[in-house]
Parts: sequence; structure tokens; C-alpha cells
Amino acid sequence: ILKAPRLLRHPLFLYSLLACLVFYRCLFGGQAHFANDLLAQFAPWHDFLRSRLSEGHFPLWNPYLFGGQPCFADLQMMLLYPPNLLTLFFPAATGLTLFFALHMVLAGWGMYRWLKSMKLSEGAGLLGGAAFSLSAFLGWEIIHPPVLAAFAWLPWLFEGLERLAQDLRARRAFFAGLTFALLFLGGSFQITLGAAYGGALYFFFRRWIFLKRNDSHAQWKIRPLLVAGGFFLFGTLPLVGQLIPTEEFSKLS
Repeated sequence: ILKAPRLLRHPLFLYSLLACLVFYRCLFGGQAHFANDLLAQFAPWHDFLRSRLSEGHFPLWNPYLFGGQPCFADLQMMLLYPPNLLTLFFPAATGLTLFFALHMVLAGWGMYRWLKSMKLSEGAGLLGGAAFSLSAFLGWEIIHPPVLAAFAWLPWLFEGLERLAQDLRARRAFFAGLTFALLFLGGSFQITLGAAYGGALYFFFRRWIFLKRNDSHAQWKIRPLLVAGGFFLFGTLPLVGQLIPTEEFSKLS
């Protein structure tokens, strides 16, 4: 693979090809992956959102659950998550298949980038990304699209935090914040909370390791950390529109 033409060994091309092979029967064979919660919950939700949006209605309320309940405020609906909105152009079987394939690509490419940010070799990065995208860790969560989305964004978040730990540049802090926002909008509050705690620990540990290796303990200054924190929060702004109604829904449930 490493000796192939540059375009053919680009991670995006390789992981897209891998996703097409894995989901070949669903993408090109007229089949669909449906089991458990996909049948009982996520496929009906997909069709409900698609029908509401196609009729020009933003679905604030779902009248078909219990006696009716908030729709937009339910984080698992993923109504502000861009990849999910793209899949709503298609019926549930096709849309969910595209969702699975897209997040397999995101997972592999993100893991590749994270490993490369830690100065691993090109081969190690490509192999690590393939192993993660094909792992049972991700494969089992096909039946839970919000969890799958959050897992796919985890390596992107940790890549951003790794690069930020190496250099407290504003754009690196913004990138880390943006990936966290996308992880949140993916719809899994549990994984988001774990990523917040784990990401904070990871950043400070890797920052300590980086400064120790470079004998730069004097660089533990508050001002650069505060500036980086401000740009991180700036990057998370896309989640604010979802956070307020979701917090109210959670508090009143």
C-alpha cells in the first residue's frame, strides 16, 4: 500500500474503499442492515424526521411517542448533527447505510490522524485507522447510531487535544472544540460526558509529557492556557443551540 500512487494511499480514499467493501450488499445489493434498536427506534425516527422536514416542518414535537414528547430537545434525534441531516434525503434503509459507511470512514481517518499526531509512522497510522474502523467496538454500535457517531469522533477530538498539548495555538484549540461539538451533536450524552472528562485528563497528561521531554516546565503559564481554553469554547459554539432545549428536557424528564 505504501508504494501505491499518492492518491490511492490517501487515508480518505483507503477508508472509503474499505467502507464500500464492508457495506457492499447494503450500498449496491439492495439489502439493509436492520436489527434490534434500528427496527424499534432509529429507523422509525429517521422516517418521521424525513417526512416532517420534507413537508416544511421543523419537528419540535413528536406526537407518536407515548402521549407526545419533545423531538428537537431529544439529543438522540441528532437534528443539528450535519451528517445525520444529509442522510434524511434518503429512505431509512439507504440513509442509515450511508450513515454507517460515513462514520466508518470518519473513524478510520480520525484514528490515522491521531496516531500521526503522536509521530507514529505512516504505516502504523494506516493500520491503526483500519483496525479501529473495523473493530467490534464500532461494529456493535451500528444498532445505536448516536453512539456510533460519538465513537467515530473520539479520535478526532483526541487528535485535536494531542496537537494542542504540543502547541497552544488558537486554531488548534478551536479545532479541538469543534470536534467536541460534533461529538456532542452526534446524540450520545454518555459518550460526550466521558469524552469531556477523559479529554481533559488526556490533554493535561500529554501537555505534562511534552513539556517534560522538552525540559520546559516553566511554560505552565496560566495566560496561554486561558487563551487556548477560550478558543476551545469558541469552537464548541455549534452545540449551544442543542444544549439549551436538551438541558431543559433532561431536567423535566
